[in-house]
Amino acid sequence: MSFLQALRRPRLSNACWRIRTLHSSQSRLTPSAGDAVKKLEASPVEAETSAPQRLALSSCVAGTPLEGVNWLKNQAPVQALPDEDYPPWLWKVLEPREFDDPEKAEKYRLRQINRKRIREKNYMSTQ
Repeated sequence: MSFLQALRRPRLSNACWRIRTLHSSQSRLTPSAGDAVKKLEASPVEAETSAPQRLALSSCVAGTPLEGVNWLKNQAPVQALPDEDYPPWLWKVLEPREFDDPEKAEKYRLRQINRKRIREKNYMSTQ
């Protein structure tokens, strides 16, 4: 490893601090369970009358024809299914990964950086 690579590499303590502040800032943005309890205590009449609303998961209504999804010749048009017919993990695919252990988070971040560096190096070698 060259001297410059050692300077470019962030220290582990700084990286863990960044991850910790990232998770703490995300937790401040999301409402906590205590906030929901306070809202219920503040207006008990509204809590009894209003039913919990289910958020729509998909962006299209069930039965909508999906263009460009059928890739076989002479295949019938693909129709969107109701949200209940899709597996529950599908709705969480695009959420960022959360790690309990900061070392695993740091390893994941370093692997992502390394992959990006390899892609850039391979791209530049073809130019």
